Amino acid sequence: GIASGKSSVLHFFQKLGIETISADVIAKEILKKNQPTYLAILNHLGPSILLNNQELDRAHLREKLITDISFKKWLENLTHPIIRKKILASIQQSKSAYCVVEIPLLQNRTDYLIDRILWVNTPEDKQRIYLKERGLKSNEIEGLLKIQIEKRRQKSLADDIIENVASLQELEQQVQALHTKYLKLVSTNVNGLDS
Repeated sequence: GIASGKSSVLHFFQKLGIETISADVIAKEILKKNQPTYLAILNHLGPSILLNNQELDRAHLREKLITDISFKKWLENLTHPIIRKKILASIQQSKSAYCVVEIPLLQNRTDYLIDRILWVNTPEDKQRIYLKERGLKSNEIEGLLKIQIEKRRQKSLADDIIENVASLQELEQQVQALHTKYLKLVSTNVNGLDS
């Protein structure tokens, strides 16, 4: 989910020499000025979606995502196949023992050929604090939390869970424990993890 500590978890896996792939980073890349996705959004919404520097107005996009269900569906249909293709290509090029793919709002494992799902669970009050620190307004925070996948559904998809409720040090310890587990799974090729 949003503001759950996924970026920190990725950073800790990277420190352990594991390649990571971020759907958020890919999404930002495909929304850069004059990229096909950028042009499609501009064509769909018109020039009012642009800032003075001709970049997409992300705050305006975020507001539209929260308030306009049909636009949210349109944008997902536009961006998700592109992001999925880039993620799958990156997985194929990965050279580390295993790789970690960060995918917000993951619905299932089949779209991305995922062997295991690690859920980073963070209490909503902590998510609100993180989002506020990012400069979001209360109505934006509540709107974004409302469009997240239910925690019950997230938990039901998960093979492994990180509880991000304390310090970064504790978060890193949880990542280290999972890294050890994943290396064992890779070496014995359990649960479909390939070496």
